[in-house]
Amino acid sequence: MRGAPAYGSAPLERASGDTIHDALGSGFSLIAIGEPRAVSETVGQFAEAARQCNMPIETIVDHGASLKDYAARYILVRPDGFVAWAAHDAPEGVTTAASILEKSTGHVVRKAT
Repeated sequence: MRGAPAYGSAPLERASGDTIHDALGSGFSLIAIGEPRAVSETVGQFAEAARQCNMPIETIVDHGASLKDYAARYILVRPDGFVAWAAHDAPEGVTTAASILEKSTGHVVRKAT
């Protein structure tokens, strides 16, 4: 299953011609499937949560992908390429996004002050 937790992320081709794997960062990466304006709030919540947790995160918005190719609209990929979290619906706020990031690392991340 593509984009499901505990599975490796699928190297699907993006509209830009590269693959999702080409776009992944060296740390955690959030893949958001859909038009930028439709997913921008969730991408922003994860970016803010990562900043608060002092955790770098790469965000990838793929507007050319089809949800039929993925198990979810939002996919958090670990540095080792495996999916840590996936959902069709956005988390409710920055606090929930931070909780997802913390659980994905296996411990509570010290928040930046």
